[in-house]
Amino acid sequence: MNHRSIITFYLTALAIPLATGCKKFVDPGPPPTQLVSQTVYDNEATAAAAVNGIYSKMMESPGFANWHITLYAGLSADEYINYAPTAEQVQLYTNSLNAQNTNVYTFWSEAYNYIYMTNAVLEGLGRSTGVSTPVKTRLGAEAKFIRAFCYFYLVNFYGPVPLALSTDYQTNNRLARSPADSVYAQITADLESSATELPTTYDPYGGSRARATSWAAYALLARVYLYTGKWQAAEAAASRLLEGNSLFRLEDDLSLVFTPSSQEAIWQLAAVSPYTPTYDGYFNILTTAPSSQALRPALLDSFEAADLRKQNWISSYQDGTGTYYFPFKYKVQTITAGTAYPEQTTVLRLGELYLIRAEARLQQSDLAGSVFDINAIRNRAGLSPFSSDDPAATRNQLLRQRQLELFCEWGHRWLDLKRLSLTASVLTATKGKPWSPGADLYPIPRKEITNNSHLSQNDGYQ
Repeated sequence: MNHRSIITFYLTALAIPLATGCKKFVDPGPPPTQLVSQTVYDNEATAAAAVNGIYSKMMESPGFANWHITLYAGLSADEYINYAPTAEQVQLYTNSLNAQNTNVYTFWSEAYNYIYMTNAVLEGLGRSTGVSTPVKTRLGAEAKFIRAFCYFYLVNFYGPVPLALSTDYQTNNRLARSPADSVYAQITADLESSATELPTTYDPYGGSRARATSWAAYALLARVYLYTGKWQAAEAAASRLLEGNSLFRLEDDLSLVFTPSSQEAIWQLAAVSPYTPTYDGYFNILTTAPSSQALRPALLDSFEAADLRKQNWISSYQDGTGTYYFPFKYKVQTITAGTAYPEQTTVLRLGELYLIRAEARLQQSDLAGSVFDINAIRNRAGLSPFSSDDPAATRNQLLRQRQLELFCEWGHRWLDLKRLSLTASVLTATKGKPWSPGADLYPIPRKEITNNSHLSQNDGYQ
């Protein structure tokens, strides 16, 4: 990572809320006309603007923090068919990446830019004498939550990665890759801390779900516990949101799941430019033959005939060249000037929490509890209850519901195939070629290895 470019990136991001008046997050009142890095944390308004800047940068353009996780993982797995001729996207689709792939490099570097920004916030708050303790605690917890989010995807896409926890570029430029267990330990520590320090309501954000809360931290923690085999902890974290919590419920109407008013939403990301649709809606919806990607038709065959998700979350475009299917969870591709945002990028939602708890319960031999949670998802989809006293059949049903409920959302399918050791069996048949074990991970970008001799490459890449 280039220190100068990252500093510029960070200060530019800090200026975004001041330049655009991003009141979706917080309204700190009249901002100063100039934001200088040394004085950012002299008062609460500019400190809040620093955190706002991270959220804003995450949604400024399609990239790591929004569309690209879904696109790249969907191409790498069995969700999308590729129609783009570019070598970078073809490599993603054929699971034949090389370390010079610019998509792989940009994905990596954007994640570390966000991590740098969160580290800068934490260091600035640590030195600050002008920010009250409650505000300092909340803003720091938001930074730790975002850092954990970034590291979660880095460790799952690349495996062991450098664990940068400061803004000291001389140290960061010499970091070796930390073992995945160490990265997960840091993710867990950040989330456990932020879960106790973040607000337990959306009131501080004017009701908007586009900022991190304690519930977002517990939701991501539940996923992390699941991925690391801590079944009891995963169940407990998920249950915090699923039981006795009036803030959340599954939306009966599937068309409301991804809206700003969704009670299923736990954490969303808000657009920062006027009349900008979600990137999922903009890039997924087809009005012509696809030039980038379309939904793999085989996914449609996985749905039961009466499944409301197939009816509501998948659509198609047809012309003389054929019929092309696309995810239709986000239904707006353009927004008319003067209208409200009809949808909001939804990162964490309650549907996933039911499936996390179902898997955690199954791993603890609580078959009835697992079936109960699976049926919460099936019921909302308009399906008859699932019933079985066979753990293997229940596991298969659970994996099927994860595939159908979470398709084309935040890489869930790709990460599931990898963590459950299913890439070879599923993708060999889908992609029509023998699976290379090294393809489970993306390569460490060649530029990073060139700039840091302490970095090693993943197996199977040069």
